[in-house]
Amino acid sequence: MEGFEQQSEGKQPPLKIIAMIIAGVVVVGIIVVVIMMVLKARQSIRVETQSLDRVESQLEQSLEGCAQEADPDACRQKKIVAAAQATGAASLCEKLEDEDRDECIWKIARERKNPETCADIADEENRAICADTLYARIAIDAEDLEMCEKISDEELKENCIGTIKGPITIENCSERGESESMCADLALRIQAVASADSSICEQIVDEDERGICNELVASVEVDADGDGLDAEQESNYGSSDQNIDTDSDGLTDVQEIKTYKTDPANPDTDGDSYSDGSEVENGYNPLGEGKLQG
Repeated sequence: MEGFEQQSEGKQPPLKIIAMIIAGVVVVGIIVVVIMMVLKARQSIRVETQSLDRVESQLEQSLEGCAQEADPDACRQKKIVAAAQATGAASLCEKLEDEDRDECIWKIARERKNPETCADIADEENRAICADTLYARIAIDAEDLEMCEKISDEELKENCIGTIKGPITIENCSERGESESMCADLALRIQAVASADSSICEQIVDEDERGICNELVASVEVDADGDGLDAEQESNYGSSDQNIDTDSDGLTDVQEIKTYKTDPANPDTDGDSYSDGSEVENGYNPLGEGKLQG
């Protein structure tokens, strides 16, 4: 019995052996896949390197012809930038110097929408601007708020987030994390502009917001009906700054004053019992007899 028990203890259960074999196969499979991916990546790099070498060789031959041009430097710059743009290889820009080099890299980054390419720009300020503007462009196109967070310039970052989220309104003000005071000021600004009443702006707590409110109300007061004629012009012509078609004849005040030279406060300028709008619609002269000219 003791010998039988010892023999049984030395054997592995069949299920456990199968599991170990399966695990080993999986591990081997993963290793094979990784090796294939590495080899494929290396092959791709070799192909890209060989392709870039051919491009550089062809470019060098092409640049030799620039010596015969009236402006060799301009010729070189044009050919190098063109080759870099065609291949997307920012490394070709290294054949240029200083600002020309940075501008070439910036073009590649912009066209390929690749902020990482901006890292090769020598000028620190331009390098940051290049990356920030591309992150903003990508973020807005994809409506990706996380991409906005990669922007280093705080103002541009806020604009990026604001563009994706949309404008702050009374309805979403609290949800957007704005303070109760700011939301109250926003409500007052909207009310002031809607009623063209600058006195409401004075109730706004934030000084900057109060200034914006007054500017907006002032613009409304200048042209309340938004027809392109300010209050003084409307007064001179006898039309209303609260109605784009004061005499309700089918022509806007602007059309009457600037196009047809009719009276914006009189629906039948020539007194022929046909409204100015009706005459224009049917091709007749609203200022007298005959057809409209031109």
